[in-house]
Amino acid sequence: MARVGGVFLPVIKSLSLSVGSKPAREVGVVLSNPWITWFKAASVTAFFSLLLTPLIVYKLYPPTQRKIREQKKIKARAVAEKRALALH
Repeated sequence: MARVGGVFLPVIKSLSLSVGSKPAREVGVVLSNPWITWFKAASVTAFFSLLLTPLIVYKLYPPTQRKIREQKKIKARAVAEKRALALH
């Protein structure tokens, strides 16, 4: 694509100058400014979304098991049941 741009840019620039169209600035500068502004605005929103999403999910769907001791007992029971099923 870079080779194509290197060929077409001078041709299109000379055509636009021949019909009286003169750019106020360079093309790269004009195209990059809206993207930088957009990126800055979107990054603020994305940052807060990344911080708040786990909290919102935690509040909407709280964990059923909160204590580690209870989880260890449940896990031990499940392993014992699987072993009993495997022996039959």
